[in-house]
Amino acid sequence: MPADADIVFNTASDDTRALAWLPPSLRTCEIVVHTEERALEWRRDDEQCAYLRVEPGGAGTSEVELQVPDDTDGDGALRALEAEVADNFTAG
Repeated sequence: MPADADIVFNTASDDTRALAWLPPSLRTCEIVVHTEERALEWRRDDEQCAYLRVEPGGAGTSEVELQVPDDTDGDGALRALEAEVADNFTAG
């Protein structure tokens, strides 16, 4: 993703931005934030629903790993997150 890993992680973990990118099936899950690992975990009934991890990619980029259930559009979620990151980066 063409943005710093901290910006991507902060945008992904911002619950006010979740509706813009998070697939509907995950919006009812509890979110667990692992700040030091730049990881997010969505859980329902003590079971993991999805997982996201952001790693620095060098030169202001990042690598984003998103694990979602097979019936969830993970690629669409990543595209929407990228758009939300761009909006967050240019807001203000």
